[in-house]
Amino acid sequence: MAISPLRPAIRRLVVSAVRTSPASSRSLPTVSRSSSPAERHRRRLGSRSSVTSTRSASRPRTDLTGPRPGPRSRGPGRGPPFTPQNSRKARALATDTLATAAPRTARRVGWGQRLSRWDIKVSPYLYISPFFIVFAVFGAFPLVFNVVVALHDWHRRSGMGDFVGLDNFAWVLRQPLFWRSLENTFSIFLWGGIPQLVLALVIASILDQNLRARTFWRMSVLIPFVVMPVATSMIFGQVYGQFGLLVPNLHDLGLFTEYSSPFFQDRQLSHIAIGSMVIFRWTGYNALIFLAAMQAVPRDLYEAATVDGAGRVRQFFSVTIPGIRPTLIFVILTMTIGGLEIFDEARMFDGGGTGGGTGGADNQWTTVVLYLYNLGFGDWQDRLGQAAAVGWIFAVIILALSLLNILFTRVIASSDSGTKRLPRSLRKASTLRSEAKQSAQATDAVEGDHR
Repeated sequence: MAISPLRPAIRRLVVSAVRTSPASSRSLPTVSRSSSPAERHRRRLGSRSSVTSTRSASRPRTDLTGPRPGPRSRGPGRGPPFTPQNSRKARALATDTLATAAPRTARRVGWGQRLSRWDIKVSPYLYISPFFIVFAVFGAFPLVFNVVVALHDWHRRSGMGDFVGLDNFAWVLRQPLFWRSLENTFSIFLWGGIPQLVLALVIASILDQNLRARTFWRMSVLIPFVVMPVATSMIFGQVYGQFGLLVPNLHDLGLFTEYSSPFFQDRQLSHIAIGSMVIFRWTGYNALIFLAAMQAVPRDLYEAATVDGAGRVRQFFSVTIPGIRPTLIFVILTMTIGGLEIFDEARMFDGGGTGGGTGGADNQWTTVVLYLYNLGFGDWQDRLGQAAAVGWIFAVIILALSLLNILFTRVIASSDSGTKRLPRSLRKASTLRSEAKQSAQATDAVEGDHR
C-alpha cells in the first residue's frame, strides 16, 4: 500500500522521457491524456499525411518520355549492378575456375546398385525366355533337323547315310500306300467332320435359348473333350469289337450275318467308327465356339424376323448362319487341319498291341500321320529319311490350307455386314423396327420435356 503514491510520478517520468527522445518523436505521435478521442484521431491522420508527403517529396519523379534509368544498385555490400559486361566476366571467371580445379573422383558403384541396374535391363528378357527356349528345343530344332534327315539316307539303326537330295520325296510320291493313307485321312475327315459340324450348330443353337441350368449344360458338353484320346479310342474299340455292345445287337437285328466285327474289316465302316470318335470328342468344343458367336449376333435381327413372321428354322438359316459366318469358316478350317493330324484314334482303334496299331490288315484306316509313324518307327520299316519327307509333304498341305484360311478371312472382312446379307423382307423389317424404336425414344424425350 506504500508503493501506490509513487505510480503517478513514475508514469509522468516515462512519458516525458519518451516525448523528449528523438527516435520516438519521429515515430510516435504525441499522446495526451487530457485530449479527447476525436482530437487524438485527427492528430493520427495529420501525422500519416505528413509522412506520406515527406516520402513523395523525397522520391524523384519519373519522366515517362525521358531516357530509361540505368541499372539499380544492389545496395551496400552486394556488388556492382548487373550488366552484360559483368555477365561475360562472370562466365569467363567460372570457365577458368573449372579448368584449373582438380578433377573430381568418380563415385564407386556398389554391388547392390549394379544388381539393381542389371535386374531392370535383363529381367524383361528373362520373363519371356521360357517360351523361346521351349520353342527352340521342341519347334525350331526339330524343324531344321527334319530337313537334314529328309535329304539323307537316314536309318534308325545305322544313322545318317549318304546325301540323296530329293530322292526321298520322289520315293514317297511313288508309293501307293501314301496315296491310300491320304484317301483314308480325307474319308475319315468327311465321316467325322460333317456330322460334327451339324451337331455342333444344333447344340449351340439349343444352348443359346433360355434354358434352366444353362451353365451346367454348357459345361457338360465339354466333358468329352477332356477325356484322353487314347482312352476314347480304347472305349470305342471295345464298343465296335466282336463281343462289344454294338455288333451282337446288330447281328440279332439281322444286319450282320457273321459274328465277326465288320468294323475292323470293311474300309468304310472302319472310317465311320473312327469318325464317331472324332464326333464324340470335338463336338462339344466346337459347339461352345459357335455359342459364343451366336451370342454376339444382335437380338434386333431376331425380333425383326419374328415380326416378319419367320419361324425358328427360317431364323436359323437367315439370321444365325450369316451372323456367324466368319466363325463357321474358322471352325471348318481347323477341323480340316485336325482331320489331317488324326493319329491316336487310328493307332488305338484295334488295341494297338502286338500286330495292331498299323491301320488294319489291309491298311483300311491308315492315315497320313500313322503311315509316317509306321514308316520311321514301325517294326517292319526303318526309313527315317522317307518319314521326314512325308512330314514335309504334310507341312506343304497344311501351308496350303493356311493360305486358304487367309483368303477366306479377307473375303469375309471385305464382305458386307450381316444385316445386308439378310433377305429383303428381313432387311425391311429390321429397318422398320429400328425406325419405330427411334421414334419411340423421341416421343419419350418430348414427353419428358413437357413434364
